[in-house]
Amino acid sequence: QLALPFEEFAGLSEALEDPLSFCEIFSAAGDDLMAVCFHPAFAWAGLAPSDPLHYEKRAPHPTVNLLRTAMVDRAIDAGLTEPIGEHNARRLKAVGTGRLRELFDACLAMEGR
Repeated sequence: QLALPFEEFAGLSEALEDPLSFCEIFSAAGDDLMAVCFHPAFAWAGLAPSDPLHYEKRAPHPTVNLLRTAMVDRAIDAGLTEPIGEHNARRLKAVGTGRLRELFDACLAMEGR
């Protein structure tokens, strides 16, 4: 089973997102990789439970995406990353929490969860 309680996953994702911990975990990769973590129960601190922005970092399974730091740095330098958060927020709010929940639940239902 791939399920991992959010509290445990949050600890892992914090360790992966912290450069020093990440380097310890992936010492061979060092500064070459960065982790972006997603979880079915992800919730941004300080947002209302009904805020659709929580779905920005949700996935049907706990997921860790490893990105090449150099590629991310190039995208930042080119100004390509600034609009991503704004676009995500706009799109998620347009879809709405109710519809996002329906779609997310449908993904889980396909797996029998």
